[in-house]
Amino acid sequence: MAEPVVSEVNLIICFASTPNIQKLQTQLRDLKATREGVQLWVVEARNNLRSVPEADTWLIKANNKIAEADTIIESEARVQTGCLNGWCGPRYSLSRKAAIMIPDLVDLHTEGIKYTQLSHSSPPPSIQALPSTGFKGFESRNLIVKQIIDALKDDEINLIGVCGMGGVGKTTMVKQVAKRVEEEKLFNKVAMAVVSQEPDFVQVQSCIAEMLGLQLGMGNTMVRSRLLRYRLLQNDEKILVILDDIWKQFDLEDWGFPSEGGSNKSCKILFTSRNRNLWKRIQNKRYIQLQVLVGDEPWHLFRETVGDCAEDLDLLPLAKQIVNECGGLPLALVTIGRALTNERNQRHWNNALQQLRTPSSESLSSGLLAKVYQALYFSYNFLTVERAKKLFLLCCLFPEGFNIHIEDLVRYGIGLRWFKGIDKVDEVRDRVNVFVDCLKCCYLLLDGDEEEQIKMHDVVRDVAISIVAKDKHGFMTIHGAKSGEWPKKATYELNTSISVMSNEIVEFPGGLRCPKLEFLLIECQNN
Repeated sequence: MAEPVVSEVNLIICFASTPNIQKLQTQLRDLKATREGVQLWVVEARNNLRSVPEADTWLIKANNKIAEADTIIESEARVQTGCLNGWCGPRYSLSRKAAIMIPDLVDLHTEGIKYTQLSHSSPPPSIQALPSTGFKGFESRNLIVKQIIDALKDDEINLIGVCGMGGVGKTTMVKQVAKRVEEEKLFNKVAMAVVSQEPDFVQVQSCIAEMLGLQLGMGNTMVRSRLLRYRLLQNDEKILVILDDIWKQFDLEDWGFPSEGGSNKSCKILFTSRNRNLWKRIQNKRYIQLQVLVGDEPWHLFRETVGDCAEDLDLLPLAKQIVNECGGLPLALVTIGRALTNERNQRHWNNALQQLRTPSSESLSSGLLAKVYQALYFSYNFLTVERAKKLFLLCCLFPEGFNIHIEDLVRYGIGLRWFKGIDKVDEVRDRVNVFVDCLKCCYLLLDGDEEEQIKMHDVVRDVAISIVAKDKHGFMTIHGAKSGEWPKKATYELNTSISVMSNEIVEFPGGLRCPKLEFLLIECQNN
């Protein structure tokens, strides 16, 4: 007769213990919510270089009590089933522990509320929010991504430059790297800012600081730089700073960007530029060159941008020619592709191809290719040496893909009297080679197929032709003319330079009047 009485007592004890467990669960949820608010406030304080020892102590206590409460609730859940068929002593014991712990949770919750009531800034913007067209899994791009990631993992490298000509996709590349860095958790934070041709470094600092949750204010420049530097070198975080579109070097340290990365290599800088000649004196750096698309990649990018219409039988030959004229330059492929998206009128395709083949002065300011040409024109316009500009424009007098001998440029420079006061050929040769190196560093000229040769990318050459047309330099080029006759013009009196390279022209016109002519280049093998 004693067993039923014991079972009834166990059941009473079991039900009596339930309210304490329920109260513990309620207080635990409240404390966890408070802890989350305190953690946000602590992160904000640390981002702004403030020490918060009281909050840190509170978090330690809260974490310990939360762990104990979780253990009680988990243990209670495990013994609950056994209680229905037997002795409920363990559950009753857990209930007593819960009753003792509840006041501690209440006190911690009340104490933590004062931190959660403090004002919080908006969460820093994420690099994930930055727009990016992305790369289409192209092998040439995958190899560059791997090189950049390897450099970021190398403790001996703190400054990484992604360099290449305008429109080749440098910004898109570093955005893709930034997203991969966040996904793989290689860095705790990633912050990005655009520098541009005429940089506003106060704005650049503010942009980086905002993405790191740091409030710089508009105070003294030295104070802002010191605060930013301290934030970037916090010992408990690895930070990647991306500075996009740098045109000329500046003192990184003066603006708060640690070029050495700190003793613990906590900060690295990844930048993009059209100039691969920046920060020569910094040893712990690596330059990675981004070239144009190769193989089938240009076609796949154009095809994906323009849509199915590129496969139409009437348009496919035009599409192939347009892709070929773009020379693998992603900006050109995407710009024209978007303009022709789902366009099945053949005249629009013919017009696009014609604009690519016959650049004009209007190309720089309006029309289909204005965005592409402007991107490359900025590289030319940014040159500070007038002779380097003239040398660049002279190169457009050669056919597309032509290998130009540097020694020929030396002779042309002497003949055009570019180097007055220099009477030694060796000195002129040195000067021309310096200009060539300058133009190659800015990706306005490329290495030729052989040593001591250079050439121009087809789209860059088109930009040069547009420049001379706009500035009325009087250049005339006849390259690969299908007709055997000299092109008819109303007058040649404005021409300062004429380049004729054609195997078809067999006779030159007589009586040409070219009073301004300074440069004449003729290469006709059949005559």
